[in-house]
Amino acid sequence: MAKPIILLTPGHEDGDDKLYMKFSYVDAIIKAGAVPLIAGLDTDEDYISTALASVHGLLLTGGDDIDPSIFGEEKSDKCGPVSDLRDLFELRALKLALEYGMPVLGICRGAQVMNVALGGTLYQDMPGHRQSGAYHEPHHSVTVTEPLSEIYPEHSPVNSFHHQAIKKQANGLRVCAESDDGYIEGVYMPGHPFFVGVQWHPERMIQTDAAARRLFEKFTHECTAYKMKGKKND
Repeated sequence: MAKPIILLTPGHEDGDDKLYMKFSYVDAIIKAGAVPLIAGLDTDEDYISTALASVHGLLLTGGDDIDPSIFGEEKSDKCGPVSDLRDLFELRALKLALEYGMPVLGICRGAQVMNVALGGTLYQDMPGHRQSGAYHEPHHSVTVTEPLSEIYPEHSPVNSFHHQAIKKQANGLRVCAESDDGYIEGVYMPGHPFFVGVQWHPERMIQTDAAARRLFEKFTHECTAYKMKGKKND
């Protein structure tokens, strides 16, 4: 049986005319048994529709900040670089993936995009939430509830490389992980086959953390199930 294809959203640096992708995302998808396809960023809806119709899952990766104007706030001096092109591509791709019932995994910024797309807001800056240690090293623990508790232990050590996070939770999402200091670290959409966002970086922990590997394996499993349905993309 052919492997499922998963579309990965890249980072974008407008000033340098550059798209970029950390290899850890690609590696995690390959090791989980799927084929990664890095998206070209174009906001044309026909282009996005064709791209989504050619794949079986969507991975929203980490990266720079989301423009606060999208969730109704002015940009503070603590907010980092933004890419209007990436923001618009991801919001439109996510909307279409939801219409298709396509599996979606959001990591760090990706979880934030999920929340903002559905009407939630973000903290523009959270001092002290970015660790200084290596990416594969855990920084703090999260308390995990269903359905993520099917993958992660109830109390799981995770890494932390963000300075923004979910503030007002979107109406369509439910919390499935929280940090010890009470911040949202994981969300999901009830009734959707797989629509999960996590604030940490599991792709950086697959060598040392079995739960991180299980997350990508579960995502790939759902992408395979979506592929077998033959909806929109076969």
